[in-house]
Amino acid sequence: MGNRILFVSTFYGRKLGGAEISLKLLFDGLNKTDQCTVSLVTSQLSTQDGFFSLNLEWIPKKAFLFGNYFIDKYASYRLAKIAREFQPHILHVQDLFLLPATVLLSQKIDIPVVVTVRDNLPREYKILGFNVLERRNHAYYKALMLSQKIIAISAHIKENLIRFGIPESKIKVIYNIPSHFPTIIPEASKDKKNFEIMSVGRFYYEKGFHVLIKAFQKISVKNSNVVLKLVGAGPEDKILKKLVKELGMEDRVIFCSWVNQEEIPEILAHADVIVIPSLYEEPLGRVALDSAMLGRAVVASSVGGLKEIIESGKSGILVKPNDPTELKNKIEYLMYNPEIREKMGATLKANVLKKFSSEKIISDTLNIYDAVLAR
Repeated sequence: MGNRILFVSTFYGRKLGGAEISLKLLFDGLNKTDQCTVSLVTSQLSTQDGFFSLNLEWIPKKAFLFGNYFIDKYASYRLAKIAREFQPHILHVQDLFLLPATVLLSQKIDIPVVVTVRDNLPREYKILGFNVLERRNHAYYKALMLSQKIIAISAHIKENLIRFGIPESKIKVIYNIPSHFPTIIPEASKDKKNFEIMSVGRFYYEKGFHVLIKAFQKISVKNSNVVLKLVGAGPEDKILKKLVKELGMEDRVIFCSWVNQEEIPEILAHADVIVIPSLYEEPLGRVALDSAMLGRAVVASSVGGLKEIIESGKSGILVKPNDPTELKNKIEYLMYNPEIREKMGATLKANVLKKFSSEKIISDTLNIYDAVLAR
């Protein structure tokens, strides 16, 4: 049986983003070993066997994002009931939002906390030029310092944490596990008429979809057989569709709603080039990992953890963020050079399989647990 590990996740539920997919892959991988038993508690309602719910779905998502001491105290109280039932040896927090509540509990019942950091710190949300998350950032800092070990999902996040004031000795880089796609994936038809450019993610401004749309408009002027497919959903949905309409490209840009993780390989398999046009420092890049596992060529912004996945010119192309002209040029380069495109996709897959080995990631995580419990 081994050690009992309780994953603590704020938003694990029906719609899985990159962080939740990474959590699930680690959860499944650890449970396949004989060294630990892992369960999960989420603030959302859970119908999955072996999962616990804090029954906090009535709390608005923004309340978790902003956070306050009263939510932390109540969440800690709810978490204590589950801890008494599951009797974990370690509380492994999977995002920042429930970290202060978990640390509050750990100090009462003397159970060590390991936390995986998947976000840049400090967090910012400005109103009239003032960052209203300053107090919450202090709570995160205090909780991180009281945690026994911190896992950073990239070297970028490790450097970010050190700048935030966390001692390097507390931090260990352990990457996310790449998705395990079926051996046989439906390939796009070889005689398809259109060259397909694709981008996947939540429709937020910082994801840079508007930059890709502007770059695509330049591409479409001289290429009638090219389409852009945007897969996702989010608050920028209407803004992006309005931009497409203003540029007169409604018949060339296809919007696809959010898809389940099981549908991702078939969706990505139809792409000729996958673009990640982020404007902010990506913590790592789930879409880049998924694209790699399918051998697809990637053009991505040279930001954050994406630089740890893609070696520009060899396993993909990195571009300056928020530059539609450069993005257009690099996409066209891969359009007109199919052999280079195919070689880059194959190199990316080989590199990811080596650098992001699921066996090593699981082993490193188990070693963290052993080291924490040996203290």
